[in-house]
Amino acid sequence: MCWKGYLLYNCTTEFRLYWMRDKLSEGATATVTPANPFRFLPIPCYESDPGGVMAAYSTTFSFLKDGLLFYMKAGHYNLGLSPLALVWKDANTSRFFVYSAKLSIVLRLETNNEFATLEGIVLFTADNDFVQHNELSEGDLANFSFEQHEMDEKQSPHLSGLTFVKRCSPQRALPDSWTKILFQYNARSGGIPIERILEEFLRLAFCQLLSGQ
Repeated sequence: MCWKGYLLYNCTTEFRLYWMRDKLSEGATATVTPANPFRFLPIPCYESDPGGVMAAYSTTFSFLKDGLLFYMKAGHYNLGLSPLALVWKDANTSRFFVYSAKLSIVLRLETNNEFATLEGIVLFTADNDFVQHNELSEGDLANFSFEQHEMDEKQSPHLSGLTFVKRCSPQRALPDSWTKILFQYNARSGGIPIERILEEFLRLAFCQLLSGQ
């Protein structure tokens, strides 16, 4: 989206991908050195059709996959959350599909002692003693553990057993999104299988065929 001050927000997806690959090839990011212990390479990209999705899903790469990234090529992007981009995972594409460690979430302290997600969903309201005891102030990020997450009919998250762990480093800029909770909630119930995604592609292709597009 941005490279050394040059904004790429309004460029086409094809140009952004070309620009990224071209600029990375100019440096030494692909070479392991004492100053660069890990290679930094662009990942493969595929069209979002059944063939492209299955290639991304089933191909064995030289790196460990952590899900598939879908995004709308025609969209213009801003920093932050976007409905035009989606990370999808299952047990075959990610080692961390379901968290086995204790669940946690990072929230931001807002006004009125409310701890909220990135979208502003309040999950916990503290009293003044809690805030003072943990030396927190408005705008601070705090890590909480919790035991269980539940969703109501409006898809709003509710956490039980919420426990303060620590104040986060000032270097961290943003709290977690509530989609982190929603993803784990769905993952523990099986998630959306790859077959369902492929079926949707075929359904859309059939609808386009009927409409003559």
